[in-house]
Amino acid sequence: ADIGTRLASVVSSVEDEFSLPIHLHVEETIATSTRGLRRPASDAAIRAAREALVNAAKHAGLCRVTVRLELERPGWLLLTIADDGLGALAPRSGGGHGLAAVRQLIADQGGRLHVEQGAKGGTTVTITMPVDGDTPAPVVDDEQVAA
Repeated sequence: ADIGTRLASVVSSVEDEFSLPIHLHVEETIATSTRGLRRPASDAAIRAAREALVNAAKHAGLCRVTVRLELERPGWLLLTIADDGLGALAPRSGGGHGLAAVRQLIADQGGRLHVEQGAKGGTTVTITMPVDGDTPAPVVDDEQVAA
């Protein structure tokens, strides 16, 4: 299945498992635009999305979650998982290495995972991934908020 279909399945699974309503938006042309996306890259993006959604379900409290899958620019997939929950305001229980592990999986596929927590709550996880393994990585500021 294409990445949009796989993402919809993950969203549905997390909604059912955690009773968390999630709004999913998949760009109409994503299936044809991501034909060059290799299976390991697709798997890494799907795993990262699931981890971000489960984190929102477990740690954000009552919140709204939006997932967007689109092309950032030609040759680059953009996957955004955003919630308006507690974010940085939530007390930390320690542990938790899920996003750190998937950050490395994404990096191994030439992509980037960035986590941003709002001062007043909310967390946004952004994943950029080259559709074709030959696409050069973008030059970006490497500052990230620890997951």
